Amino acid sequence: MDSGKTEAPAPEIKAEEPAIKAEPKVEEPAPKAEPKAEEPKVEEAKVEAPKTEAPAPVVEEVEEVEEVFEEIEEIEELEEIELEEEEVVAEAPAAKDDLKKIEGIGPKIAELLNNAGIVTWAQLSTTAVDKIKGILTEAGNRYKMHDPTSWPRQSQLAADGEWDKLKEWQDALDGGKA
Repeated sequence: MDSGKTEAPAPEIKAEEPAIKAEPKVEEPAPKAEPKAEEPKVEEAKVEAPKTEAPAPVVEEVEEVEEVFEEIEEIEELEEIELEEEEVVAEAPAAKDDLKKIEGIGPKIAELLNNAGIVTWAQLSTTAVDKIKGILTEAGNRYKMHDPTSWPRQSQLAADGEWDKLKEWQDALDGGKA
């Protein structure tokens, strides 16, 4: 087939010139973003206080001191209460005895003796006859005529609970007079 066209000769490759071979492309990895310089993480150090035995005794001593103060306060309160009780006892009048059980003492004379502070048989038994006469004299003519000579002795029997002896003696008396 001759088309009349001649083919152009292939270009000659000169042996002298080395052929440039394409080197295979080595892809370099994409540069990694450099991490930002981070501040070093500092963990909070847990600092534990050294365990010692010294604080325990100190705490115990403080507790003991507090207990002592509480006990002192309780004692002081009790002493105050005791003092108050003593004052009340000292101020409290003695239980009144019925002085009319004594031969010669009626309601009015019992009232005079009570007003003079003589409210029990024991008190009347230790009161001097002259003092009783003075109380009666101060009350007026109506009372000064009474004879209190036997009243202390009768009162002693009553205070001692010797009712039989008191009754026997009173039967022998006449209006408190022997």
